[in-house]
Amino acid sequence: MRAVFRILLVSIFLIACQSRDNIPYNILSQSKMQAVLWDMIQADQFLNDYRLIKDSSLDRGTESVKLYRQIFTIHHISKEQFQQSLSFYRDHPVLFKVILDSMDARSDIAPTEVIRPQILTDTVRHFTDTIRLFKKKKRLPVR
Repeated sequence: MRAVFRILLVSIFLIACQSRDNIPYNILSQSKMQAVLWDMIQADQFLNDYRLIKDSSLDRGTESVKLYRQIFTIHHISKEQFQQSLSFYRDHPVLFKVILDSMDARSDIAPTEVIRPQILTDTVRHFTDTIRLFKKKKRLPVR
């Protein structure tokens, strides 16, 4: 009886000590989830700043769905897989906080990467205008 009690106690202890933050195989990794969420935020920003302002006849919901489908295609995931991953990370706030914090750090860096001043150099060679040169001298060349 004591042996059964000890085995039961040890197994309960081992189960209790397991990390609950393990990510299941069908859930997107933190880095992939971050990339998908980042692209979705960028798509919403694009939709609000450019598409809906220029064409007021567009429906925000249908346009968002179109952009989200493109994002899912780019990242090779399905809508269901994204929704499962999102609900998993909502249920595990410690893991979700890591994703959101890294996205916040990325947003601080992003504007400086996009906007860089470019130094433009003149590629046209400057030639002297020979007609104006001869007009100033008031004589034309003899042929």
